[in-house]
Amino acid sequence: MAYQPTTQMTQVTQMNIAAGTTPTSAPRPWKYGLCSCFDDLGLSIISCYLPFVTYAQNRTVIYPGASCFWNGVTYIALQHIGLCWVAGAENRGIIRARYNIEGSGCGDYMTHLCCTCCALVQETRELRG
Repeated sequence: MAYQPTTQMTQVTQMNIAAGTTPTSAPRPWKYGLCSCFDDLGLSIISCYLPFVTYAQNRTVIYPGASCFWNGVTYIALQHIGLCWVAGAENRGIIRARYNIEGSGCGDYMTHLCCTCCALVQETRELRG
């Protein structure tokens, strides 16, 4: 009887990968829940009353060397025309990609549109570790 090789079918999982990165594992959930924003009361107060401060600080962690002042000014300008949630969602997407956190771009926009303060707190706590 002659040798007959068997063919094995492998299952391939399709993943969206940011340019220049390779997946190490499946996306994970956020370390801190969106509704646990009041666990850090000081950060929650700053994020609710001065969201541009939290946004600018997060931005300087994401982009070391970036100007905290100008990031804050940008956020204030966007806040005056009702579009600060767009900048916040952009940050959130960058954080999700960098730390391999589950979610979507649409979810980022909706989170910042509906709950900016809690989103900023969650992102800051994630960046702090």
